[in-house]
Amino acid sequence: MIEAVHHSREDLINAFGCSRRLATRLGALMSKHITISATLLEEARPGSLLETFLLKKELLKAQDPAAAVAGLLSQDAFADLLEELPLTVVLQEDWQVIAAEEETMAEAGWQETGANGAEAALSRQVPSLMPGLRVDPAQVGQAPGAGAGASAAAFTPEEV
Repeated sequence: MIEAVHHSREDLINAFGCSRRLATRLGALMSKHITISATLLEEARPGSLLETFLLKKELLKAQDPAAAVAGLLSQDAFADLLEELPLTVVLQEDWQVIAAEEETMAEAGWQETGANGAEAALSRQVPSLMPGLRVDPAQVGQAPGAGAGASAAAFTPEEV
């Protein structure tokens, strides 16, 4: 599932670096159950072409956000945006999420491999440089060959 933005104005400005104008626009879009993806939020820096795109009144007034996105992207002013970051509108639950087409491809790839988000990071297998070496997770952080509690005895309180 594409990560949709549902943050407060303060979070958009302070944590994500949005301009006040864009934060206001995103709030207005959210009132219509339209939002953007977190990936687009990263790209929509003040003064960027993406910010200019998101601030177009056609997007706010649109009854059909997908048609509005397509119409705006067909304008010469946004040709570079279309080439660099093709956009789409994805329906998620009762929200219409403006996202990068690449995000929908990534979601399909993660679903195909059975991995997504944090699960992908946890399930990733890293090839060992020493194939014969087996690591017992219970022993990680302990002195070699030491049993449970041995690492606590490695230093005396005075040495610490």
